[in-house]
Amino acid sequence: MRKKSKIAKIADALRILGSEVRLQILANLDKDGCNVKEIQERLNLKQSTVSQNLKLLRMQGIVKAVRKGNRRCYEVVNQKGIVQMVIKYLKRERGG
Repeated sequence: MRKKSKIAKIADALRILGSEVRLQILANLDKDGCNVKEIQERLNLKQSTVSQNLKLLRMQGIVKAVRKGNRRCYEVVNQKGIVQMVIKYLKRERGG
């Protein structure tokens, strides 16, 4: 299997970021991260919707899951390039 080119990886990230739900999730992650229930309540989404979208963001390397006590919190990891620009824009639009 061939390695993906940088352009192919960027295209994959843009496809992942092309979802309104995933953008809302990214915009609402705190600096300390938060768990599925907190995200679900903030955005008024179903638990399964939040979990499925976090899985896609995690697979793309945009967020990571970190254990904090008995909770699994999600944090943004990929703060480079396009992802960083998108997150800054979303936070500015949200007033945060």
